[in-house]
Amino acid sequence: LDDRSQFGIMPMMIADPTRVTGGSLSYNNLRMRNDGSVMTNDHIKELRERQGYCVSCHQGEPVQLFEIKKSKINPLFRGKEALDMLHQSHNGICLKCNPRMDPYKLTRRESR
Repeated sequence: LDDRSQFGIMPMMIADPTRVTGGSLSYNNLRMRNDGSVMTNDHIKELRERQGYCVSCHQGEPVQLFEIKKSKINPLFRGKEALDMLHQSHNGICLKCNPRMDPYKLTRRESR
């Protein structure tokens, strides 16, 4: 074990950076590529954006805002479809980062 394990920082190797989950794209964890270099926050932000995750979520796992669809005719063409998940995302907006924009949240007057 190296010195990083003493401080609770455990590196996570990402085999294929194009196929990662939301939990592995957290800004709080130390992420390493196959070649041993550390992924910067800018690189993680780029991967999040490319895969449809929120780029501004800083606490825990980011919210998936878009479903990325590849064209069957041209595999280089990729499209985004906004996801609607209760209290997580609405039309491509992260409700975890923007709780006031939650259309499902009851206001004080509506809850009576």
